[in-house]
Amino acid sequence: MTASALGCSLDVETFDGRRTIDVEPGTDSGHVISLKGLGVSRLNRPGRGDLKVVVEVKTPSKVDDARGALLQQLAKLRGESSRPPESFSTALRSSQAAGGICS
Repeated sequence: MTASALGCSLDVETFDGRRTIDVEPGTDSGHVISLKGLGVSRLNRPGRGDLKVVVEVKTPSKVDDARGALLQQLAKLRGESSRPPESFSTALRSSQAAGGICS
């Protein structure tokens, strides 16, 4: 997660051995990096295609207290709520209880 946010260099295995790719800061999950000419051989034509590397950003499912505090600091710096968004049904129930929707 931090590597994609800050940018990094990663080693990837290709058909020709290890290559280093640069992941730019702010790269999102699903971004595709093309390695020109490092893919499979073309059928009935000379040359090789491009090898596509798909970036997969993993978000931690469990966060300890120290990492949680850092993420809360980051959320505050970015002006984000560190509270998870309400689901529609929760918001609807809250609104109905307060005499809102359809009353």
